[in-house]
Amino acid sequence: MKFSTRYLAPIALLSSIPSLVLAHPGHEHAVEVGGFLSGLSHPIGGLDHLLAMLAVGLWSALSFNQWQKILTAPFSFVLVLALGALFALAGFSLPAVEPIILVSLMVLGLLCAMRLKLSSTLGALIVAAFALAHGMAHGAELPLGQSATLYILGFLLSTMVIHSVGIALGLWLKDKSHWFTRILGGATCAYGAALLLGA
Repeated sequence: MKFSTRYLAPIALLSSIPSLVLAHPGHEHAVEVGGFLSGLSHPIGGLDHLLAMLAVGLWSALSFNQWQKILTAPFSFVLVLALGALFALAGFSLPAVEPIILVSLMVLGLLCAMRLKLSSTLGALIVAAFALAHGMAHGAELPLGQSATLYILGFLLSTMVIHSVGIALGLWLKDKSHWFTRILGGATCAYGAALLLGA
């Protein structure tokens, strides 16, 4: 079997993903650094957040050709993510935040695996609904004694970077074989289902 250099990008991407097995490992150490750095590292400190944000960018790039539509779902995710964090900081709570996050992995993973075509508006609404839960989780885990504003700015920036990686991967895979998106999307879905069943 001949190895092709086109497999190097996905292999490199997968090798850079932290080998995490719990929903939010590493977050208990967030208080050790400043507010902005804590926020910046928070989305990549939990594989659930990381995979969901990658999937949003990946699905958007696979589904659309116009940049306006490609960016619609990621933009709505970032916007509602910020609102969710602010709601949590204000003392509001959302029932079953963690299960919703895990369901988001299943749904977003399936969208990528199946390359399911939705309108940009419907896709943005689905993504926004899940982003609210992710934002509430981020806000609820805000380290005490740190600047909330810097923390929020940090995880919003990190989220946009992760979306960008997903978009870049999606653009690279758009006209290629579906096998990798099926594997990545299916693994994301399976990971969410396993955590949900375990919970």
